Amino acid sequence: MIQTRQTLKRDLAEKPFLGKTPWIALAILMLASATSASAQFPNYPEPDLPTMPACAQRTPVPLPEKWEAVTLMSPYLYHGTFPLGASLRVGHLVYDSTVEAMRAAVYQVGSTNVVDLLITHDQTWLLDGPWDDPTCVADWGQNLVVPGRVWQDGSAVCVGTQRTAPTIHTGPLVNWWKQPSPIQDRGAEGQAGDWFWFDQNGYPTRTFFWADHAGLPAIISEYAFTNFYSFEPVAQTDLGSLIARCQATRGLPIVTPEDRIMLREREQKPRRGHPRSVSDLIPGLSYQACGGPDIEPPHWPQQVYMTSFSTAAKFATPKPLVTSVYYDPAGPNLRTRLHKIEEVNSVQTPVFSDALLLNQSSWGVDYVASSPFPQVPDGCGEGPHTSIPGAPHPDWGQRGGCTCMGVLDGTPGLSPNRKTQIVSCPLADYSGDTLFWMWYTVAEPPEPIVFLQTRADITIGTGLCLADYFHWEEPPSFGPIPSYIYTEPATCSFPPASAPTPPQACLYCHNPSTNTGHGTSKRIGH
Repeated sequence: MIQTRQTLKRDLAEKPFLGKTPWIALAILMLASATSASAQFPNYPEPDLPTMPACAQRTPVPLPEKWEAVTLMSPYLYHGTFPLGASLRVGHLVYDSTVEAMRAAVYQVGSTNVVDLLITHDQTWLLDGPWDDPTCVADWGQNLVVPGRVWQDGSAVCVGTQRTAPTIHTGPLVNWWKQPSPIQDRGAEGQAGDWFWFDQNGYPTRTFFWADHAGLPAIISEYAFTNFYSFEPVAQTDLGSLIARCQATRGLPIVTPEDRIMLREREQKPRRGHPRSVSDLIPGLSYQACGGPDIEPPHWPQQVYMTSFSTAAKFATPKPLVTSVYYDPAGPNLRTRLHKIEEVNSVQTPVFSDALLLNQSSWGVDYVASSPFPQVPDGCGEGPHTSIPGAPHPDWGQRGGCTCMGVLDGTPGLSPNRKTQIVSCPLADYSGDTLFWMWYTVAEPPEPIVFLQTRADITIGTGLCLADYFHWEEPPSFGPIPSYIYTEPATCSFPPASAPTPPQACLYCHNPSTNTGHGTSKRIGH
């Protein structure tokens, strides 16, 4: 059934077009909420769109009683100077449910810093000395949450089964789980969701959180994005004897909140028996390799076509959305399309939400049945919405101050048979400091692997902030991108000058948009 123009206008008035989340700039995730339906639409060339079948396992599988894991973790925010305040971390975790305890040694990538904790249900100790014979040196002064054998709570939902980045074509099939987060911070306000990915054994492969809270696993929840390099059940642990040793140690000092911050950041002498570099835990991981001659900020020098799964930190967004993106540096021009299924006149109908960024103009575009493709559409979103920035610069990585935070070279499960740089870009936003994290191949041209934004404002729009890239062509194999893909809408109305605008930091990577408050935006930075 075709949606009428009147129904469309009503829906748009009820559903704001765009959120304040910075335009996921370089991952090109879109927050548009416009809807449309047409028998002829779309017929853009869109090869290799990914699909997500239903969940293979709809009930949580308990983790082993005892396990050991190595993780690669990206922080929510940066503190102090960038990039040192945004360092990656590697976690060495040992868990034993029979004594309700977990040991977690966290290593700072690019530093000798390591914080080694023994966490129980009622106390946490700071450890020092060799891994195999540590000493309990302090009461951590903060009770952390020992993970249970099931991380999902009763409200968790499995939304589909598919592989994920960084091995989206070769890795294991995993179940994608989400659950509501209780976080009420500005930008989340009770609408956020936490994400878990588990393989067919029920073992975790990665996690994504809007912010840490008491209901999440200790240590893992302190980081926005965690990838498991390894996860293995073990027959025995030494956690029981280690707990007894710490309980028998009298007169331990209590670590203050200020000292906890310092211990997590300061340089230390390499500890005897601990790895001298993170590459001992994750082979091929190096911070020093960021200084290599082949490492440069990501860029888009040619026409690009790409597809991805776009995942929301907003729990209400039903499932990851299939996304296609076209980019031409000559404009520069960019068009992003979300493929969705929504109820239109009581019928589950494919609908499409587009963001069209033409140099220094931008629109959230909807199509209606009276404008058969590929003619110029006769409708744009007419409900209240926030403007979006102009198209990204071809050299957005350099303009945006993006910095290599680590290199993976041939690492199984994380960067097999390739070299990958993990890039961070700072963004000053409503919450103070937040980060973009991107994984890109070290090649020419560089190809995106995964993207995320930490602590994105999800109170408006769909809240998309994580992209798993599925397909990338530069230039597209189907030939030059058809010019009609970048056709300027004929009858779009601009938002009022008082409409919220994208954060100024977006304009380091993007052009400003003349559609933002009738051209009131000013170029900053470069």
